[in-house]
Amino acid sequence: MELYNVTRRKLAIKILLVGLVGLFIFSFLPTALACSHKGRGRVNYRPIEDWLDQNPFGCGPYYWTAFFGNDMKGNHYWAWFDGVTAGEMGWEYDYKYSGHVREKVLPDGSLEYKVILVVKDLYIDCLTGIFDEFGNPWYYDLILGGYIDYMFQLSFTLDATYPGFPPYIPAGTREPGCRLPYFEGILSLPDELGIHVHSFLFVGSGSGDLYEPGWTYDMFDPEDPSTWPILTGETAHVNLFHYARFDKGENLELPFGFSGFSFNRFLIH
Repeated sequence: MELYNVTRRKLAIKILLVGLVGLFIFSFLPTALACSHKGRGRVNYRPIEDWLDQNPFGCGPYYWTAFFGNDMKGNHYWAWFDGVTAGEMGWEYDYKYSGHVREKVLPDGSLEYKVILVVKDLYIDCLTGIFDEFGNPWYYDLILGGYIDYMFQLSFTLDATYPGFPPYIPAGTREPGCRLPYFEGILSLPDELGIHVHSFLFVGSGSGDLYEPGWTYDMFDPEDPSTWPILTGETAHVNLFHYARFDKGENLELPFGFSGFSFNRFLIH
């Protein structure tokens, strides 16, 4: 695999490392923050499990964890947490995590949230990225399978009342400590559920084994070893840096990094 320009690569990695340092500072905040704070703004710090119970990996289950980005030479890549086949085959990978959910009650009764999650040793698949005839990104050959450490941060507001999506989702009201939304709702029904996304940040670094070209995720048959990807015996490193801010009426789209992101760097070296 062709190596990138050393100077640019070092600069990009330094930027990622700075983000990771900030992440780890947040991840070790004292557990005492889990109590309620009295006074202006009514701020609560909730356990990260309140978010992960519905949104494993931070951004939903495996089929919502699509990250798309480019390197400094214009190559495009995809990343999937838990692997593009692992989730479909029912495989599970243990990983370590820490973090919290900051909840603030605003004057109009709406609830402002900041989710901060730090993950270590989560399995990841990286694939080449291509564009179809309509200009939409798609993934092709598997490049690398390995493990990643990352920080995920999401800021959003939930309205105190929301219209719902009759007859499937009735209208409702919210108070502090309410159930947090599924990521599917954030992506698909933000207006109906009264969800306003403000910012999205993902900074990750990992490494893994390189695979021979020509293997796509839909070729895998667990009963037929001839369909399994073949290792080259080489190791590569992967760095991801995705950041976006959203104005009123804007929202996240899949894959993360494809649309509306200020930064969507994805380096394999």
